[in-house]
Amino acid sequence: MLRRSALAFLFVVVLVLPGGANGRTTDVSFGWAVASQPGSQKWIRITNTDDENSIRLASVHGITFNITSVVSVRASGAQTPSCTVSTASATFQYLYCNGELPPDSTLLVVVGTSGSGGDFEIAASDSVDPSTLEYAPDTDLGPLLPVTAGFKKTPTTQQVTFTSGGHAYDEIEVLPYGFAITKVDSITPAGSECDLAGAGLDCTVALPANATGTITFETSGAPSGTPTADVIMSGDDGFGDAFVTQTQGAAAVYDLQAKARPSVVTYKRGQKLGAHPIRFTVTNAGSATIASSPVTVTQTISGNSTKLFGAKVSCQPKVRTTPALSPGKSATACTLALAPSRPVARRAGKLIVTLAVACTAPETSCSNNRARATIVVK
Repeated sequence: MLRRSALAFLFVVVLVLPGGANGRTTDVSFGWAVASQPGSQKWIRITNTDDENSIRLASVHGITFNITSVVSVRASGAQTPSCTVSTASATFQYLYCNGELPPDSTLLVVVGTSGSGGDFEIAASDSVDPSTLEYAPDTDLGPLLPVTAGFKKTPTTQQVTFTSGGHAYDEIEVLPYGFAITKVDSITPAGSECDLAGAGLDCTVALPANATGTITFETSGAPSGTPTADVIMSGDDGFGDAFVTQTQGAAAVYDLQAKARPSVVTYKRGQKLGAHPIRFTVTNAGSATIASSPVTVTQTISGNSTKLFGAKVSCQPKVRTTPALSPGKSATACTLALAPSRPVARRAGKLIVTLAVACTAPETSCSNNRARATIVVK
């Protein structure tokens, strides 16, 4: 669905088509936008807004300008159509795009032009027969506004960032190529909302001038090359488009840190010991980029607990495996237990308990995977 803010510049038309070469008599609805670009170019967007029918032929004809060449063609949610500029006398310098644009797909074409006007006519059909085309007149929306965006792959998701430049925007669209967006994990600024739209996203935002935002999302599909997308921003001042190519973000790593709390416990002879004097925790570092894997935890004891306080020391629970920990999250690995539970310190000495957390790839450092705690009797 096109949002209301988009309708200010993305007009929708329903064409009642006569029977064409394929014998079709169905209607097809579509939206369009045309804008100027530097270097005598026009940016053309055609979106299939029909619930059922595909666009198989689309055409644009300049009235106060001429279309001289095709600079680029991209299709989101569809195979890329073939776009050419006609040299036939009856349709000289008409742009024709042949392909299959299913519902909710979008075609973006950049063409070279001559002339300084902005008036044109546009048509689309669910038939491949040019005689079925019925053109609607319009004029371009002026120049595209300057916007910037980036596209980064994280270890578990994808992320698009965008910067508004000197204008405010209330809508952000992400049109992916060769893959589909399946879920939005987060979006900033706060209060923004996204809907899945075809293969991409349509998001409402409140993005003031010179502000930035981020959308983190999950995808399906594996493009043959490096993934790309168009990030289109629109608002009362107009709209802009940034074509982005995915870059590789931070590597998938985690870093477990073991700690004893407290690390030293001191008793005097004749004093009762606490039932659970020491607790060992494991934390995945805040700098990690992924959740840690569950790993085993082992405990070793140096010293004679029976002589010191007449009790056996163990780390409970006996079966110890850390849970998967998201970056910055902690969990209790084990707690020291005494049997009997409240023994009395008998003689001077110390007991050292060491907890070791297994280190496996892709953990970045193993130096902090051990924690030591000491029970001292004076």
